[in-house]
Amino acid sequence: LIFLGQGYKQYADDIATSDTVIAVTGDNIYFNEATGEIIYCDKTVTKAIIPEKINGVNVTKIGNNAFEGCTQITELVIPEGVTSIGIYAFAECRSLERFVIPDTVTSVNNHAFEGCINLKEIVIPDSVTYIGSYIFEYCKSLESIKIPEEVTSIYSS
Repeated sequence: LIFLGQGYKQYADDIATSDTVIAVTGDNIYFNEATGEIIYCDKTVTKAIIPEKINGVNVTKIGNNAFEGCTQITELVIPEGVTSIGIYAFAECRSLERFVIPDTVTSVNNHAFEGCINLKEIVIPDSVTYIGSYIFEYCKSLESIKIPEEVTSIYSS
């Protein structure tokens, strides 16, 4: 386990000892090397630029709830190589105004951006073929969005 910064003891029960802690502006994000997945983000993170590889392991997923409730995050960059964005992955990231989904992502799951009240612009690449339900619920500042022609499924409950 690599640990950098504060806040770990509070979340020790949720994070396995095999997870890697990455220091970013504001605090830390947590990466599971076994799955290639970003699994958690401390709520005080303000800026996160995630590299394509962490300790030589490709980052391939943004896990369920990974950045949920990170209300102070203003800049977030996820790398090429990520293929899926989990349920509630960025929910309640209230300070986020713009987000670019990498060209390697094929699925954006349910409620992924729910409650991102200041999100104005999002770029969804042509690689996305699945969009889950309610991904932009309560995104009251969203000005426009283009759904790629390649989308074969938009889930509706």
